[in-house]
Amino acid sequence: MSDFLPQDYEIPKAASNYTKFAEDETTRIRILPSWLDKDVIICYEYFDNRWEHPAPVRSSKEFETTPGIREWDRQKEVWNFKVWNYDLEQVQICNVPQKSIKEAIMGYYKDEDFGSPVGYDLKVTRTGKKLETKYNVIATPPKDFDQNLLEWKDFDIDWVGFIECEKDIFRKIEE
Repeated sequence: MSDFLPQDYEIPKAASNYTKFAEDETTRIRILPSWLDKDVIICYEYFDNRWEHPAPVRSSKEFETTPGIREWDRQKEVWNFKVWNYDLEQVQICNVPQKSIKEAIMGYYKDEDFGSPVGYDLKVTRTGKKLETKYNVIATPPKDFDQNLLEWKDFDIDWVGFIECEKDIFRKIEE
C-alpha cells in the first residue's frame, strides 16, 4: 500500500444542525434542556413536493389539508429536541418521526430508574434500508452531563421559527 493517505485516515462526517441516523451506525446523543415548558417540541410535518427541493411544512396541530404532498405520503407527528451529538461534538436538532424511537424513549421516561432523558445518553442504531429500516435505542445509566463539552458550541433554537419553517432559527448563546 502506498503512503498516499495515513493508514488510519477516515473521511470526516459532515457537520449539520440536524441529527442524522446513518445506516449501520450507532449515534450517541444527550437530549439537552430546551428551557421551555417541555423539552420535546411536538409538531406535525409533511413535505411539499411542488418545488424543485421538497420543503417541510410544520404545524403544532394536525393539518386538515396537505397541499403538495405525494399521494402515497402522509403527515407525521414529529418529536423535536435539542441534543448534543457526541460523534460530531456539536449541538443539533434531533427530529424524530419514527414510532420505534419514540416508544423506546417513552419506555425509559416512564421507568423509575431512568426518568427524563435529559438525565442520560441515548445510543440510537439504525439498520436496514427503506421499508426494512429498524431503529434500536439503548439508554446509558443516568449521569450528569459534562457542560464543558458545550463550550462555545451551544446555541439556542427559535422553536416558533422552526415550526414556521424559517431558515434562521439558530442563535449563538453568549456567555
